[in-house]
Amino acid sequence: MNLKKILFGFAILGTALAGGLSTASAQVAQNATIENQNKNIVISAPMRTVADAANVATLTIPRENCRTNFTIPYIQTSRNLHVSADAKQIAQGQGVKFILTGAGKSIISYDFEANYAATIYDLPKAEYKLEVFIVDKDKNVIAGEANSDFATNIAIGDIIVAIGDSITEGFNGVILEDDPYKTWLDAGLKSRDNRNYPQCGSARPNKNKSTQQVSQHLKLNDSLAMGYGYPVFILNQGRSGITTTGYLEFMKTATWNKPNELLKPNKWIIHLGVNDRVGSDQARESLDNIVQTLINDNQAQPKDIYLSTPLIGQDWPTYIDKVIADNKISVGPDFNTLVKNYPEFMSDTVHPNEVGQEAMADMWATAMIPAKPTATTNTGRVLGITGIGFEITPFFWISLGVFTIGIAIFLIYVAYRKKLLIFI
Repeated sequence: MNLKKILFGFAILGTALAGGLSTASAQVAQNATIENQNKNIVISAPMRTVADAANVATLTIPRENCRTNFTIPYIQTSRNLHVSADAKQIAQGQGVKFILTGAGKSIISYDFEANYAATIYDLPKAEYKLEVFIVDKDKNVIAGEANSDFATNIAIGDIIVAIGDSITEGFNGVILEDDPYKTWLDAGLKSRDNRNYPQCGSARPNKNKSTQQVSQHLKLNDSLAMGYGYPVFILNQGRSGITTTGYLEFMKTATWNKPNELLKPNKWIIHLGVNDRVGSDQARESLDNIVQTLINDNQAQPKDIYLSTPLIGQDWPTYIDKVIADNKISVGPDFNTLVKNYPEFMSDTVHPNEVGQEAMADMWATAMIPAKPTATTNTGRVLGITGIGFEITPFFWISLGVFTIGIAIFLIYVAYRKKLLIFI
């Protein structure tokens, strides 16, 4: 059997599982397919499952705690992108041309065997557009709208999992008592790229209704995308009322594992401990185990795990610092100090208000975006010159003085030779 067809079959099976997680999402996928029935060629991977945005490539994510799924514009962390197309009425000798455009270039690939597909390797992190065309045996495009198709919003970037409690979930910030949003088209509030919008949460002030909570992640999505220069998506895995020990148990559930298996995240941000009340060896041990689970089960690189100091509680810095040092992970924000300095950011004794949530987003962005090189004096004063880095030392000032005196002597000599100066 053709090896390419076997691999293609596995790829389509995986895509179907990702997009067909519920009756609701299957219906959306069916509607999108209807839109393309008049085509001789249709892109089949990445999938497009939102009928009202028929050319936007999508990714459907399970939300077990709300018994639903939600769909976002497509994003993956792998730098290798598999694309495919279904074609009908293709004559013998004809094939498919794939054009992937993004990151300032276009990549072209041809396939003349059924189950038309291509894999593009080592792509830069960026947003891409995929176009497909039916071509003749000489690779000339067959004219006609029915003989081409395109998909937009195909992103290679970072997928970040936010680990935490009701504060991460977004409680007492902006809470929307609506039915769970299925797509970005349902949500009034969303990130600039539509990938982050309020995700259905477990904290429900009114238990008769579901809630979607804005949290820190819409603003953080925009800040990171701008700071990194490529797309990101943040999965909100905050769990109301959970402790560090409780979260370790939560990581054994389908609600945790199913999205991770699908998304293959490459960064994690942790804000836990508020429900533990105070720092302790038990909490430190639980955080150690959470970090090690990410490393062992999710192939996390320690530098891509960020641990923050809890918003509320005592005696945390010593324990947090030890977890960071022992596991060689990255330093996250000190939210404890934030609350002490700005008590007006709190809505109650535990939860930040909307302004507080936005301040937390800013602090996460500061921790996660690499600082641009700046020129400073030996006292650390920023000179405002970006893109270079040097230290101004006493030798620099001596050299500048000697140079200035030399220029002055030269100008005086030239003026004397031109009889512009009279010496007495």
